[in-house]
Amino acid sequence: IKLDKVYVGSEGNTSAKVGDVVTFKGDYLNLMHQVVFADDVRVDEKDFKSHDRYTITVAIPKEAKTGRPMLSDTNPDGENLLYAEEALTIALPTATGVAPATVKAGATITVSGTDLNLIEKVNLAGATVEEGIKAAADNKSLTFALPVTATDGEVTLVTYSGVSIPAGSIETVVPTNLS
Repeated sequence: IKLDKVYVGSEGNTSAKVGDVVTFKGDYLNLMHQVVFADDVRVDEKDFKSHDRYTITVAIPKEAKTGRPMLSDTNPDGENLLYAEEALTIALPTATGVAPATVKAGATITVSGTDLNLIEKVNLAGATVEEGIKAAADNKSLTFALPVTATDGEVTLVTYSGVSIPAGSIETVVPTNLS
């Protein structure tokens, strides 16, 4: 069993985005039953796009991150792994801003950027938002409601692959002139 090439799109390309199809070329690849991305993110044979003696193709899952992919035979008595020579570089979402910068608890915050459909949660000072995050159809913005426990500070987006991306900072509005 040998693994000769790994590429996305055309031979030699190792840059990819989540959802792109990665191709593994070699011989006797029909004996391999899983693709393993960095940090043990696995795609089972039933989810392969194609699989034969010479080729395996698979869509890159949203949990994948940059690193050397592997092929596994899933042998329960001792897994055999074939490592790719080169790492795949998986593009990350970007954040270009947070609006509004001053916000009340319960109000909607909008984060602008690219590929924001890959965000699993948002970390704020004093709170984490995991439910109710909505990415726009073009994936260039996402919205969420500011939790009441959030305080002034940084807004950090966390991808499904666990990578933290700074998005900006907010200032929360608090009651004043109470008597």
